[in-house]
Amino acid sequence: QQAPAQQKSAGLAAVASFFIPGLGQTYNGSFGKGLLVLFGTIIGSMIFTIPGIIVWLYGVYDAYTTASKMNEGKIAFVPHSTMSLIGFVAIAIVILIIYVAVLSVIALAMSAPYYY
Repeated sequence: QQAPAQQKSAGLAAVASFFIPGLGQTYNGSFGKGLLVLFGTIIGSMIFTIPGIIVWLYGVYDAYTTASKMNEGKIAFVPHSTMSLIGFVAIAIVILIIYVAVLSVIALAMSAPYYY
């Protein structure tokens, strides 16, 4: 196969996944895969830190290699949707707000004095 006329930025895909896990996959046209990486990173981090870091780093690697393979014509080029990117970022922000709120409630509950 020859390289497609359209190109993905492999660097942008990797940086996007570095800052928001799964955003690089969404940029590469895989919204569902992006959600899996996002939730895998969050759940892995909540259970144990190391699995979350592994999923996060896999997401960065996968975003870069997928974009590169699309550019080389090794896999089919999938255009990204601007609405998918916006939706993904919105979902990530909502999850972050919920996560911070839950941690705040837990911290507040643990700091309250206990009366007998």
